[in-house]
This record gives sequence, structure tokens and C-alpha cells, in this order.
Amino acid sequence: MENMQKKEMELHGRSSNAQGGSNLAPPQKAKARELSSASDVAISGRRGSGLFPLNTPQTVLSRLSSRSQTASADAAAAALSFSLVVDEKVMDWLTAACPLEFAALALRARALIACRCRQEQKAQMVRMVREHSNSARVLAIGDGANDVAMIKAAHVGVGIAGKEGMQAVQNADFAIGQFRFLRRLLFVHGRHNYRRISILVCYMFYKNVVDRFTQFHLTSGAFWTGQKYWSEVVTTIFNVVYTSLPIIAIACADADVPARVAERAPELYRACAKQLLYTHSLFWSWVLEGACVSVAYFLGLKYLYATADSVAGSTLEVWSLGIVAQVTITIMVNLRLMLDVTHWTAAIVAIFLLTFVVFLGSLALYSGIYFSFWKEWWGVPEHVLLSGPFCLFFFWAMAVGLLPKFIRETVGGFFPSEERLALDTVRAQRPPKSPSKLPSLLRRVGGPHGDAKRREA
Repeated sequence: MENMQKKEMELHGRSSNAQGGSNLAPPQKAKARELSSASDVAISGRRGSGLFPLNTPQTVLSRLSSRSQTASADAAAAALSFSLVVDEKVMDWLTAACPLEFAALALRARALIACRCRQEQKAQMVRMVREHSNSARVLAIGDGANDVAMIKAAHVGVGIAGKEGMQAVQNADFAIGQFRFLRRLLFVHGRHNYRRISILVCYMFYKNVVDRFTQFHLTSGAFWTGQKYWSEVVTTIFNVVYTSLPIIAIACADADVPARVAERAPELYRACAKQLLYTHSLFWSWVLEGACVSVAYFLGLKYLYATADSVAGSTLEVWSLGIVAQVTITIMVNLRLMLDVTHWTAAIVAIFLLTFVVFLGSLALYSGIYFSFWKEWWGVPEHVLLSGPFCLFFFWAMAVGLLPKFIRETVGGFFPSEERLALDTVRAQRPPKSPSKLPSLLRRVGGPHGDAKRREA
């Protein structure tokens, strides 16, 4: 602490000398003023938090060695709060003399302020973070031509359209009009997009695992002869028509919290920064869920229809058995997706209803009109899908297919994740909804006397 105070006194003395030092030459005055102003900003911004100025290569090397020794000797040094301030010459020397030590120290710092850096130095800093931190996702934001290299070197580049020109915008992934829009870009659009993409990827694999694995298990009942159970028409349009619109709507419009709440609650973005919304464990849990459901459906179909002592009393031909499975799977995967919708809108409701109407209408079309390319469906729905055994299997299949989601939610309630805790906290802190407009209209219609009568009542 005494050393920090001495350093602070020296920096303030240097600042006063630079401001009133008439003995210095003009170039030296400018350099002294630049260093003193950067040091003053550093000291005033993080006073008492371990911040130190780095103005000469000798100071840099001594500080790097001391920090490295402290970090290796004491594990608590990683939690020490400090920041780095470097200028153009110091950065050149550091990257040439001790790049690994400089990268380790820079990544451990809370902030790194680079003064008067060249265009290639900005890009070099971004590449250093990407090379030495595998878990980091770097976002670079700039508004001028000198920021183009930095924007290209980052994972995500954001350009600001302004007085500096359009070079940064033309080379960036996203463009904003003002720097303050970055908050909404990250906390609202970034978070919602990350969450929607997670559901999109997991669900696309889930529904195809259920569909393909069920057919794979049924093929084992034909002694691996290659006998097809699935109708090629339904297989072709399963992903294109029957299950496409709902997931597209959710991937575009679903939001667990309103935009104004997400923008004012940065703690919700913490799970995105830690990459908790889409992990390997989450992905494989969806795949495992689909595989288990497919096994259950195969056993149910085999017990109900495909054996001599089946519950239905008679066996079905392979095409009829496949139609029963396809109808059940198509309806179940759409119902499973409905359980992941967090914000129901009129558009999402309409798309789900349209999907079910199109599917049921196609069943009637396949059953009533004969064509050679869907002959396996002709007359089947009215005889098979309206029977008692199918209704029994259908409701059992819906319960089995949706049960893992309820188990997942129940376990998540007892062992909540960081994201769920943050959501519960934000929702608890939200102000109550504004009252309905109907009482105010009644007050305006009834006047003050009507208000008084309602108070008395």
C-alpha cells in the first residue's frame, strides 16, 4: 500500500511537471502530458484496487515477473483486481520480448487500456486473446478505418456508422448507429438469438432421432432384410412441412422475458457469457431423450400390433404399422416443442394450429384419393387410425414422449441452474402489471360521482 501511495505521488508530481514544465522541449512536453494523463486516468479509475502504471519496459518486466511469481505461489492471486495501461512502444516491446507472460497477465487483468495504438496493434491484441484463451469469445467494436483489422480479427465485429466513415460497418458482422445501442444488441438480440439457436439445434436432432431410430428398431423385426416401414411421401415432407413451421416461428419470435426486461437486467446475460445455454451435455440429453422415446415406441408397437398374442388381437402389415408410428411421432414431436415455448403469441398459436390442420388434412387426402406413389396410405387411416387399439397406443405414446420433459422440469426445480435462478430473481423484481384500462374508462364515463359510489361499495 505504501508503494502504491509513493507511485501515486510520483505520478502526480510528474503530471504537474508536465503541465507546468517550461524547461521541456515541445515533443517531450507532449509525451509527458500523454503519459501523465493516462496514469491519472488509471489511478483515479481504480484507486486502491491494485492498478499500476506501465510506462517503461523495465517497469513492465519487473511487474510481469512479480505477478507471475505471486500467481504461481498463491492461488488467490487470480482473484486480485488490477488493470493494465500500456502505450504503443511498451506494447511493441512486450510482444517481442515476453509475449507469453504479457498475454497471461493481460488475460488476468480486469481491463487493459492501450493508449495511442496502431491499427495492427489493435488486431494483435485481439489475436492474443483468441490464441491464449480457448473459452473466450472476442467482440471488437469500432467506428473508423483504423479499427477494420481489429474487427476482422475478432469472433464478432460490430461497426458504428458515424462521422468516421463506413469502413468499419462494411467489414463488421453487425452495424449500429450509436455506441449505446451495443447494450440492446448484446442483452436483447444476442441473448434471445443464443437461446433460440440452442432450442433449434437440439430440437432438429431430437425429432429426427425419434423418427429414424424408431424405423431402425422396426427394421430389426424384419431380420434386417431392408423392408421399409415408412411411407416415402410422409418421410419426404416430415421435415419440410409437418415439423418445420413451428420451430422456425420459435427460432424467430420466442422470448422468455420481454425485451425491456432483458435490456435492464444484465445478470441474465451472464449465462450466455459463460456459454451455459448450449452445452454438450444439453445436446446429448436431447439425443438420449429421443433415443429412449424411439425404443419405447418400438416396444409398444411390437406388443400392441406386431406379435401373434398382441393386444389388438391381430397383426398389421408393415405399411400399416409404419403409418401408425409416423402419425404418432409427427404429433408427439410438435407437442414436445410446444412445451418449450415460453412466450405464446397469436402468430405462434396460428402456426401450430396450421401445422396440425395440414397434417390431419393430408391424412384425409391420402386415405380418400388413390395415387400410385402413396398407395400404402389409401384407405388405411379410416380403418386403422380410428380403431380402439390405435387410440390406446396414441395416448400412451403421448404420455411417454412428453414424460422426459416433465422430469427435466421437475429436477430443474429442485436443482436450478444459474440461468433459472437469474430468471426467477428478475421475474420476482419486475413491477406488477399496470391495471386494466376498463376501470379508468368507467371512471371517465361515470365521473366523480361514479368514483365515489365505487369507493363506498
